[in-house]
Amino acid sequence: MLVERINDYRITYILTKYSRGETMDKYLKILDTTKNIIAPGSRCTTSKIIEESVEDVLINKYGDKWRDKEDLFINCYEILRKKFHVDTYNGDIPYFYSMYYMLLNIPKIQLVLLQLMRMKKLSRNMKILDVGSGVGTTSIGILDIIALFEHLCGLYEHESFFDSIVVDSIEGSAAN
Repeated sequence: MLVERINDYRITYILTKYSRGETMDKYLKILDTTKNIIAPGSRCTTSKIIEESVEDVLINKYGDKWRDKEDLFINCYEILRKKFHVDTYNGDIPYFYSMYYMLLNIPKIQLVLLQLMRMKKLSRNMKILDVGSGVGTTSIGILDIIALFEHLCGLYEHESFFDSIVVDSIEGSAAN
């Protein structure tokens, strides 16, 4: 009788251990797949959804020929690079920022979140405070990668990584 109980315990332990390992393997596969999507070959990319959304905003502001406004965008770049001050962050500057800097910075935010996920430093109930949110780079980047996580969790038949996510944004400039 005792031998049967020990054998039952061993079988239960092995099944539990295998099940945890399989879950961990799926978790790591999801993180690896996410990294390969946002930084294939260590080159950061931005999702097509975000790129197309930024383009829609630019078309709504400047029309279909927004790409022809090169002088305007060069001027915005110079303002941001040389004499940026909160008072200069108005007019065309936020549009330029979303077209150029936001698309560069979103993958950086996503890679940091991915690193925190790999180290298991995030709670299932995540709350983020974005101070100086500007055009929403942090919020957009986080929501984009969370959507990717959700799709990959479904693909790998893994439970969702998060139960709730709250992003609060604070911005001092009324132009944003």
